[in-house]
Amino acid sequence: CDGRGPTVLVAEEWSHGYIFGFHTSVPWCSPSRGRYMPDPSAFLFSIVNQPGTPPVRINPHHHPYYRDQEPPGIFHSPKSLVLVGHNPDLSILPNANRHSAYLRLNGSFHPPSG
Repeated sequence: CDGRGPTVLVAEEWSHGYIFGFHTSVPWCSPSRGRYMPDPSAFLFSIVNQPGTPPVRINPHHHPYYRDQEPPGIFHSPKSLVLVGHNPDLSILPNANRHSAYLRLNGSFHPPSG
């Protein structure tokens, strides 16, 4: 799927059934070395959350710590399936299991208030 346009990834957290993902307008690539691709239009989303929490779209923002760096985006790497945002906010490694995937909103993306 390299170079074919925008990418959407949807993942399910197996122990609770939460469904979340991301969208990037940057064409996907598989570089031999890691490569950061800025995409200020990238966003994370959740579809199934804790009871009482509706689906949500989470847009990027410039975290003060990263203000001198590229805008939020995606890191293409041969060692990871997905790294989104600075820090990163979403990480999914190849052969993902409960120890190799996480969603941690504290870099380029902040959870909505409420």
